[in-house]
Amino acid sequence: MKTLSKFAAVAVLTAGCFLYSACDKNSNDEPSVPKVMETCTDQLQMSSGASVSASSPYSVHISDLYKDGENWVWIWEIKNKKPGDGTNGTVQDLSHWGIDLGKCVGLGDIVEAAYSQDKVIWTPFTPTFEKDNSLLECSEASYVKFDFGTTGSQSSYYKLVITKNVTHVDREAVYKSGSTTGCGVFETCGFGCPK
Repeated sequence: MKTLSKFAAVAVLTAGCFLYSACDKNSNDEPSVPKVMETCTDQLQMSSGASVSASSPYSVHISDLYKDGENWVWIWEIKNKKPGDGTNGTVQDLSHWGIDLGKCVGLGDIVEAAYSQDKVIWTPFTPTFEKDNSLLECSEASYVKFDFGTTGSQSSYYKLVITKNVTHVDREAVYKSGSTTGCGVFETCGFGCPK
């Protein structure tokens, strides 16, 4: 396990998904950069912005993950790399998507949820963890739903701020698009359990 500089850790994060352990204290009693271990193997094999799963027609990856005060900020980026009407290899705009929280993070651990088109102006929402009736043909599981999609080839951003420093694992997610592209289940980096 290597300790990376702050800038190296950010650069590595944007190329994939990683497992952070709790911050160690250095000799000045200030938090040091978290140690990094590889997980979410689909994302590690791709460059930033690459699709993480053959099950998802969209590029889905963690764009930012950092500590803010006592909380941890997770931001996913989703991009449609082949926008169109869903024919001839194109993909319709994403309507919305959801992600499973796992067994170690609950709704009570989420202190903020929001989505954005530009990662500057965020629209907050109150998260719920439930079945999505528009996705029952693809999954009957419960997810935290981000009710915001994509437009053309422009990226969209999705944020959850949690109170726990958890590990990063492949987590089940689901997408919904137009009638041609439809819906589907895929895996992306999500919340694991603390080490």
